[in-house]
Parts: sequence; structure tokens; C-alpha cells
Amino acid sequence: MVDRENVDVIIKMAAAAAGGMDQLKERPICICSCCVISPLTMANQFSKTLTGALEAGVNSDIMVMDHECITNNGLLEDFEAQYRSSA
Repeated sequence: MVDRENVDVIIKMAAAAAGGMDQLKERPICICSCCVISPLTMANQFSKTLTGALEAGVNSDIMVMDHECITNNGLLEDFEAQYRSSA
């Protein structure tokens, strides 16, 4: 799940496949994975993703990314830009 809009679409699809939102909450068929990046902070994108999943009652997990992973995928630059714009 990449961003809040995608979370909403994925949850609607999962609910349809499960037979409704109540059934999805009872027997989840998807999970939201979010990543904390050093120094134990969460990019805005992942915060919104996690919030959307939790509001819908979808299981979530939070993983820690190593520095190599975030630099190879451009996530560090995205996070730094968000941090600078909010400071």
C-alpha cells in the first residue's frame, strides 16, 4: 500500500472479495506494511497509509528499513524533502 488513496481502493477491493467490511475485519485478507526509517521516524506517506489501514480495521505491520534500502529506493531523499518543507 503506497499512499492513502491506494489504501482506500485496496480496502474496498478486499472488502468486496471478503463479502463486506465486517467480514474483512473478522478475517483479514490483506495487510498494510509501513516502514520506519532511521532515526526511527516515519515518512508522511507511510503515516497516512497506516492511518487509513487502521481506520478500516485492516491488520498492519511496521518494519524498520536499513539505510541501504532507503537510499537505493530514493526514499531517503523523499523523506528529507518532506522534513525540510515542514520545518
